[in-house]
Amino acid sequence: MPIQNHRGTKRAKHARSLKTPPGRGLPFFAFIILGFAIVNAIGFVLLMLPPSSADGDFTNPVDALFTATSATSDTGLVTVVTATHWSSFGQGVILGLIQVGGLGFMLFSSSVILLSRRQINLHDFRFRDTLGVSNFRSFFVLFLQSVALTIVVEAVGAYLFWRHFHESGIDSSVWHSVFYSVSAFNNAGFDLNSSLSLVDYASTPYILMSVAGIVIVGGLSVPLIFEVITKHKRRKFSIDTKLALIATLFLLILGTVVIFAFERGNAGTLGALDSGAQVSNAFFSSAITRSAGFTSLDIGAMAAETLIFMMVLMFIGGVSGSTAGGIKVNTFTVLSLTAVSYIRGRSKVVAFGHRIPEVEIHRAVSVFFFSCIFILVIVLVLAVIEEASLIQTSFETVSAFSTVGLSTGITPALTTAGKLIICLTMFVGRLGPLVMIMALARPLLREEKEYPEEEVRIG
Repeated sequence: MPIQNHRGTKRAKHARSLKTPPGRGLPFFAFIILGFAIVNAIGFVLLMLPPSSADGDFTNPVDALFTATSATSDTGLVTVVTATHWSSFGQGVILGLIQVGGLGFMLFSSSVILLSRRQINLHDFRFRDTLGVSNFRSFFVLFLQSVALTIVVEAVGAYLFWRHFHESGIDSSVWHSVFYSVSAFNNAGFDLNSSLSLVDYASTPYILMSVAGIVIVGGLSVPLIFEVITKHKRRKFSIDTKLALIATLFLLILGTVVIFAFERGNAGTLGALDSGAQVSNAFFSSAITRSAGFTSLDIGAMAAETLIFMMVLMFIGGVSGSTAGGIKVNTFTVLSLTAVSYIRGRSKVVAFGHRIPEVEIHRAVSVFFFSCIFILVIVLVLAVIEEASLIQTSFETVSAFSTVGLSTGITPALTTAGKLIICLTMFVGRLGPLVMIMALARPLLREEKEYPEEEVRIG
């Protein structure tokens, strides 16, 4: 019988700690996907039942599945009008799915693992990067901070909305306020208007700025927010926080300027508003394009150049670890710094006097690459089976993948196959391409084999 040395046994156990939790044959990342799918399935069944619809009939299974997936992934794309199709119970189910998705299903999955005392290799950089913590204590702190921040921001948001809805004499003003607050903070984009999203509030800065403010907070990660609160001096912020804040501010300003410039003469969007409303709506559109899904303008009436620019903003998304989607501004900044470093002839990527680890660069490149490939495949498939234009299907795909929820208006008219494909896109977009890849990846060994180095010509 062959003898296995102690070092080999220890390395094998270490490798299995992430891939297969004790007592289970399911890889950790696959456990996340399965848990997400179970919540989605529960929402699907509940929404399909008669009590969930306003008319008391069964809802079409495809529409129920689409809505459940959109809510759980915090996207906001809909095939039926939320305000008129769903009953109070159905709207409550949607709100519950939004909240579960917004808190971060990976965080929820990890809490289940923590409570069941499963041993997970938190020193594996792939797990640490996905969850953002390196040990169970930091995870527990992150969990408490997430819950506390969610309660505080959603409560403040509900009050702000209630003031306006109550004074406007809207029926069920409390319910509307809670719904909008939860939807905004979780960057979901679901609304209770029978008309097009927040178009009725295009000339109401109070509502637009309240929604935009909550959306922006939701698009920042919990660790970042608490770091800003506890470390008042900018020089004490981590490099990650500095880059995320600068990129977020830059994209908000850039989005406002570009959307204003492209749409100010468009009578179907900003052109019909006064100058003050034009600026506020341009800023609002820039903020919500990052992942929220609300809209105060008719997206279908926008110019092609505006839609293309908005796709770029949607693709970038919000901060890593937040309720927002996209490849995340952290990935965008690392890729940008890498390109700048290469142009300047530097072999290392440096920011604020610190070098960015190569593993982070590899991760950013992986996220960008797999995201682009996935989106390209989906766009090609939709272009074949749908009658919509290429820019419409591209916008729908990027919106679904980045869990934004904006649409040019083609969502209800999609074929059954198209709706199911968009469901898959929202599902993958919410979990992130790396989580899907890690579910199939090999277990990480502590020591990697060294290979000889040889250059490959690029460009």
